[in-house]
Amino acid sequence: MKGWTCVKWIINGTNISSDFIDYTLSSATVATVVFQQNSGSGVSQVKVSNNLSIYPNPAETQINFSENLSGNAVIYNTEGKIMKHIYVYGNGINISDLSSGIYVVVVETDNGTFKGDFIKKQ
Repeated sequence: MKGWTCVKWIINGTNISSDFIDYTLSSATVATVVFQQNSGSGVSQVKVSNNLSIYPNPAETQINFSENLSGNAVIYNTEGKIMKHIYVYGNGINISDLSSGIYVVVVETDNGTFKGDFIKKQ
């Protein structure tokens, strides 16, 4: 899954057309990142059907989901680069191997595609 690009950020309803931002998130912040994949026949976007609640956020070694999921998970950095691609079975992912930063996790299951944002701290 190479060639993904961050198209824009949406922070508290405001569109930010940049592939990189420096923003301090609070527990009340609603942040969405839109990625697109360049392909030979044009550009396709990741369609997310469900928002994913992630805790703790920020996290050091593991993120947990608000529900049990079973499917392929991809973690992207703020530049849209794939940092981790794993199969999820349950309600969490070990993130101890990631550097500090802001990430997006997308989990594709039989019940839809789930997306959530999280901050990794050391």
